[in-house]
Amino acid sequence: MSKKIKNTLSLKNLFICLLIIIIYFNYKGILQNLFFLSKNNNSTNIITKYPEDLEFFNKVINEYFKQDDFSSPTFYFSPHELGIHILGEGYRLNNYRVKKKYLIKNKNSLISVKNIQKNQNNLNIINSERLNIHGLFIDIIDPTKKISYYRKNKSHILDNSKLISCNEIIKKKNFFVSNVENSKKKILSFENCKYYQFSIKNNLLTSINFYKNEKIFFQNIKKIELYGNNLDINSYIILDSDSRNFNYFYAVDSIYVN
Repeated sequence: MSKKIKNTLSLKNLFICLLIIIIYFNYKGILQNLFFLSKNNNSTNIITKYPEDLEFFNKVINEYFKQDDFSSPTFYFSPHELGIHILGEGYRLNNYRVKKKYLIKNKNSLISVKNIQKNQNNLNIINSERLNIHGLFIDIIDPTKKISYYRKNKSHILDNSKLISCNEIIKKKNFFVSNVENSKKKILSFENCKYYQFSIKNNLLTSINFYKNEKIFFQNIKKIELYGNNLDINSYIILDSDSRNFNYFYAVDSIYVN
């Protein structure tokens, strides 16, 4: 047998051995570690757990897609969206993403709107784009009186017992994504600042759609700032969120929730 053939066979055997080792030690785990090292730019660190993006994604897959080895939620975050999807548990295919189930990360922030003071107790706002609103930062005129807003020919009363101190809210990790310090200053400049988050009857947090150029009328509010995002999707209900990041959550269209 010629030396050239022997060298070729040796390379083939080496390749087969490496392939067996990769399969034996869980090829996905090895790929994940390489991804982490590249992300951290530090080859001396020993990786012992998933990064935040992948850990929460895998939790969602295991809890909400356990009967389906192909599908996954539609992603709304960056910059590692594609890498996270490839490295997730199971065999997740890009064209099997469920359009009305969402994995959203770091999209919510403060949204300023035009405040028009009609009189001492009444306030109108006009938003310039379609929005998914999670909650309202409000400067209350009289805490002893009811707070309400009027839209789509219907009046809505805010439950005062569900109002949260703005100081408590801004302590949450990654609550604001952009203009963090300016957002905090703007909120804390309110004289009587409270945060109201929208929820459904079983206390699951939800978003509501505000539409472009829609006028909304408020009573007993001096100023208002909205909290949410401008994703072009229907309002949704949050089923799960990352305990380490308030701004990273799994949500679904209301059609999936009874």
